[in-house]
Amino acid sequence: MMEKVCVDQNRFIAFESEYLRPGASFEEGRRFFGPHSTHNIPGYPDNVKGTKTLWFSVMARANSTRDPPDMRDPHFQRCTVPLIWWPWWAFNPSDFYLSSVLELERLQREGIIDRGVQFVPVLDGLERMPFHEWFLSPFSNHKVESLDEVSARTRPGRRCYERILLCELHCFWNWPPAGSWLDGLQPTSVGRQVVRHHLYSGTNTTDEATIGPRRSVKVALIERKGHRKILNLEEVAQRCRGLAPADGRALTCTIISFDDISNFPALLRELQTIDILVGMHGAGLINTFFMRPGTAFIEIFPCGFGNEHHRHYYWHPSHLEAQIYAFQLFVNDPARCRPSALAAHPQELNHGQGPAFVEQTLARDQDVILDFEVLADMLSRVLPVLNGTSDAFRALLQLDPEYFVIR
Repeated sequence: MMEKVCVDQNRFIAFESEYLRPGASFEEGRRFFGPHSTHNIPGYPDNVKGTKTLWFSVMARANSTRDPPDMRDPHFQRCTVPLIWWPWWAFNPSDFYLSSVLELERLQREGIIDRGVQFVPVLDGLERMPFHEWFLSPFSNHKVESLDEVSARTRPGRRCYERILLCELHCFWNWPPAGSWLDGLQPTSVGRQVVRHHLYSGTNTTDEATIGPRRSVKVALIERKGHRKILNLEEVAQRCRGLAPADGRALTCTIISFDDISNFPALLRELQTIDILVGMHGAGLINTFFMRPGTAFIEIFPCGFGNEHHRHYYWHPSHLEAQIYAFQLFVNDPARCRPSALAAHPQELNHGQGPAFVEQTLARDQDVILDFEVLADMLSRVLPVLNGTSDAFRALLQLDPEYFVIR
């Protein structure tokens, strides 16, 4: 925490730190810390050179008589406390949710911060994504603004604060995949708070989380526009509609896209109607945490893809509260996998992290021709689990973890 500080064009201007004031106690080049997070560059594939970028070090200096006019005689805000952090992979909704939103909610739930803080992500001069506000608005009385926005010289109002909080939040990729990075996090409960905030005005009175077993089961298959496509998606959806579950329930199968979302409440309403979400490993599966408890998702891995981090990326978070049930389907037949478009341009890839990274990113971005019989087998495993209890799910997971995986 810093006290009596202004923000000007992404730099922190201190009024009380002697270490930043020229003189006997001045420490040249003083900085708070060098963030360990990296961010992606939106508009580019995340596995090409230059798109995995480290944040700049956090810089500050003392105030000066040549500061902008509003900082020469500053009025420090008391009612707003900016919480400034350097998000991991800030422009990917899944990474932002798992590595920022969940940790910030935990800070609030444990009484470390309250709704009076304003969430201020550092975004390296880039515009905010809509999901930054969508995901965080339930947890603050203030709208989300980037450090660029709150520190801009054209900004109306004050840019000086009695207190600011600087945070470095840890993420999945900086921990061993089976480590303790998830301790205390509540992905599904946070997702329900997001749903209630946008659909039910923060109340539980009509929350569909309370609805019991249904007479029909809705399966939604995720359509992707770029890489990692299910090439026979229409055929799979059509054959899915012809399935007749043994328990007599009707099966409805549809196709859903999470590309170019403009109406988040409409998406949330649609997600409340889905029982099983099916899709390739990717950011779209973060929407599982906005589905009703007792629902499930099937995560598809293309040929040769799925190191320990990738396999556990959704698997572990879903098990924390065991309210959304994770299933994994690995495609192993090379005849059913098609190369990533980037495979034809290996010189463009980020080779700085070694050949294993290149191999996995190319494997990740393959398209697949999904074997419907394998999917039908998986659906037959999912159906008996739907609308069960967390305890029942955990018991089955402990007894037979391979029940949830087809390799």
